[in-house]
Amino acid sequence: MTTLKRRKIGTTNLEVSELGLGGAPMGGFRATISDAEATALIDAAYEGGVRYFDTSPFYGYGRSELRMGAALRQKPRDEYVLSTKVGRVLHAMRPGEKPPPIFATTACLALRRCSTTLTTA
Repeated sequence: MTTLKRRKIGTTNLEVSELGLGGAPMGGFRATISDAEATALIDAAYEGGVRYFDTSPFYGYGRSELRMGAALRQKPRDEYVLSTKVGRVLHAMRPGEKPPPIFATTACLALRRCSTTLTTA
């Protein structure tokens, strides 16, 4: 397994590998890939020393988060950093439905899709 140099993020204790893997391809951006191909891509990046993974609920309407979570669930959680985005709800609201507390709701849904828990640096 390759080890990549790590960098500290700002004044936090968070360190990420100098190279990261973006999740847009796992969501089907520009081409459709299978779950197996997505897992192989994430595994290859991990074996190559990548320890920073970035995804979004907008990459395939959550598909990227689900695939990243599924592949990374098998890895030691303290060895990688996973980031995503929050702030938008991925379902149409019903007439009369009040919007949820955006940050808390979307953060919880993203954590569930990514099969992980929130950690702070």
